[in-house]
Amino acid sequence: MSLVHIARIMHDFLHRGVERKWEDLLQFDQQEEFFTAKTKPHAVNLLAFALGKLQPDPSWTDNEIFERPELLPDRMLYKQLANIVDRMPTHEFQFIPLVILLDEKLQTSLLMRVRKTSNSAECVYLDLSNRKYDKFPQFLTSNTLPTCMIWFPIDGRLRYTQNNTSYPMLAIESRRIERRPDTWKNITAVGTVVASALTFTPFGAPVGIPLMFVSTAASSGFSISNLIDGCKHEKGKVVAGRAVALAFSLTSFASTGLTVACRVEKVRRLIPAEKLIQLERAERLLCGGLKGVATGATITAAIGSAGGWLHLSTSDRIELGAVLCFAYRQEFNWKNINQLILTLQQAGVVKFFRETCPNVSFEVLRKKLEGSSLEYYLLLVGEYLGKNVSFSVDDNFTTIKLFGYEMKFDMMFNINWEQLKMLLLFLQTSKGTINNTWRKASAPLTPDMLNDVMQLLHLVGSLKDIPCTLADYITLGQGHRFSFATLRIFISLAVKLDRLELLKQLAALSTADTERLTVLRESGGIEGGDLALFNWLGCHSPGDYCTALTALIELATYRPRKKAVPFKFENRRILISSLLGVEAKQFLEVPRDLRDILLQDERFLKLCNDAGKQLLPRANLAWIRTCSNGIDTICQLETIGLLKELFAASANPPLKLTDALNYALDIENSTVPQVYYSILAVWKQFTIVPLTKQTFRSRFQMLLEEAQTLEMVRYYTFYPEQDKKVGVMDDQTLIKKVRTMLPILESDTEGNVGTDCSIPFGTPERAACWLGFMPELRHARGRKRTYQALIALLANGTGTVLVQGEQAAQQYVKVPEKKMLMFCSGNNRVVIEVLVPQDPQNGYWRASFYLCGNTFCAAEPKA
Repeated sequence: MSLVHIARIMHDFLHRGVERKWEDLLQFDQQEEFFTAKTKPHAVNLLAFALGKLQPDPSWTDNEIFERPELLPDRMLYKQLANIVDRMPTHEFQFIPLVILLDEKLQTSLLMRVRKTSNSAECVYLDLSNRKYDKFPQFLTSNTLPTCMIWFPIDGRLRYTQNNTSYPMLAIESRRIERRPDTWKNITAVGTVVASALTFTPFGAPVGIPLMFVSTAASSGFSISNLIDGCKHEKGKVVAGRAVALAFSLTSFASTGLTVACRVEKVRRLIPAEKLIQLERAERLLCGGLKGVATGATITAAIGSAGGWLHLSTSDRIELGAVLCFAYRQEFNWKNINQLILTLQQAGVVKFFRETCPNVSFEVLRKKLEGSSLEYYLLLVGEYLGKNVSFSVDDNFTTIKLFGYEMKFDMMFNINWEQLKMLLLFLQTSKGTINNTWRKASAPLTPDMLNDVMQLLHLVGSLKDIPCTLADYITLGQGHRFSFATLRIFISLAVKLDRLELLKQLAALSTADTERLTVLRESGGIEGGDLALFNWLGCHSPGDYCTALTALIELATYRPRKKAVPFKFENRRILISSLLGVEAKQFLEVPRDLRDILLQDERFLKLCNDAGKQLLPRANLAWIRTCSNGIDTICQLETIGLLKELFAASANPPLKLTDALNYALDIENSTVPQVYYSILAVWKQFTIVPLTKQTFRSRFQMLLEEAQTLEMVRYYTFYPEQDKKVGVMDDQTLIKKVRTMLPILESDTEGNVGTDCSIPFGTPERAACWLGFMPELRHARGRKRTYQALIALLANGTGTVLVQGEQAAQQYVKVPEKKMLMFCSGNNRVVIEVLVPQDPQNGYWRASFYLCGNTFCAAEPKA
């Protein structure tokens, strides 16, 4: 049996298959490693674990598990091992492995080398028969072993040498022990149970670690393939075997920078062939022991990501932790386990880059690979660079060059790993050219474009659950397509844009809205393209991006399919035409059934624009407010024509149309009907009294308030006759019904008419106008006289249903029918407006006194 092979057996016992750094092994004699047990139970449990009599269990959750006296189930064994610990001068000790050839079979045993005092260089030795030796030579001469060949570390100390082997090995020697047969029989008879039970128990089977004493590979020391065979038949070995395989793979990565998945020839050539074979066997064990696990997935979980080992099963974590803590002489607790794994991972990454990037100094690598970036370097090595991808780095290890592109590590690691891997695979597949539908085919991806993509992926990665794919174009969310030119605009050119919030709100759009927006963008529906779109969005607060996009999408549905004019933007406004521009919130406040008339009926806007272009912004607001107020306000759009006629019929108007509109549009919350009535209400005052426009505006505001107080802002409501099954009334029936809209006053000797004399004038602006024309309505007696005169006119006057000339709004929206009734008696006449409900059979009819211009009727009254 060669010394190399025996030394490897001892090494595997000491380190449980863990691959320690060569530098550490070669310094064992100068920097000796001792277990330090806090308590007697701690020392007993460590000894039991070394002997394979204490198996890790999923219940091992607390940090002080090894200090529990009840941890070892075999209480007889605990008592026997406790007797050995009682003879230890301190709880600082080493396990010294022994290999024995007895009856042509190899056996293993151990000694405990114990410090006499804490941190001292002087030690004593205890064997498993509880014999104590002051010096190691004393053990060789005074032990109770039978006749055998024994191999042991030279001088009973753990020292490694390299000699001519490719791997450091324990410095060992051998000796033949001679005993008389009767002595051995006597020892067997009178010796303790622990002596006979433990001294010659091979550790291979009970411990479940790869101490394969016979191997075809001279220096392998253990055979993963044999362990796999054992696991198939002995269920108890499976977890322990996986732990050893994981520990071996992890520590091999730390010492060589190589995992079994690594295909970088520069690294693989530096590793002995036996080590590659062992790594492959370790992977086969892991894949064989975990059903349904993809090849290398477990190794990647433990090695290739920071904290990845925490995703292993509880049993695997505990076994792996126990093996590592034992191999590194560390106390078993989660803090130590995590630190050991992190240290090994960092060492592996450093080793990988040292071998692949010789231009970078070790000190630079070590500093760069510390801290939070380690996880990314692990993933980069394990899942990408290790697959034989050609790359180089700068001397300062800040930039990596892949496929002709330079990327800064700091920027790369700001990106979610899955997104970064997608980018790397994209670059690898495209090899620097992209067939993009928005730019010249096969044009190269420029550094600026790559930088834009990385910034985008960083933003996307900071938001959860936003899909992003790279192909001929970038697809985000439910299908937003970004060309690389669009991305350049989004990242670098758009101003005042909260990119993160916009991505979030883009992703929140439904699939249908996403497609509609994409079609609008790609069809040239926006003048200035995506740059104009992003700059327009930047004029909004980030919380309003979704509102703005929704309005734009909705607006696109109202555009005529043929000869559609692209949308333009002006600050926050969407310019529909040369006359109309709306903000997003304004548009969305308009009822859907009135949006056509908002966008297409430009009569009022044209009137104001012709009078003076400076009026157009305020005219826009009044027009949008008119449409937002609902169908009742739309029913008053004949006032546009009335306003024109008012000025056209006056040979010498008191003020120009421009001045009149300038006055009316400045009234708070003005609408189209209010513009007309506010001008009409002060028509005479403009002629008589040269007051300022501000004064007139204040007066009209006061009239509006007074009309409300006097209950003039109301309608007389009524329903069709109950015996009428057809929900409409003929003209004569309607005239008859309207004649009674003012109740006849009861006799009142004191002249107190109260609210019985309130007259319905309909809309606020019309009521204010009547009040301006008839100041006597402010007083009770004046209201009574007017009320009685109107009753008389309705009762005795000739009633006629007029034919309306205003039908322009009907082409954009279905406006409920409106009837005008004129009652005449001599020179007295009044016009009543009757609003017919949209559903005449179920709704109520509304009547109010109306004020009209001289040319209100387009035709003669019907007879």
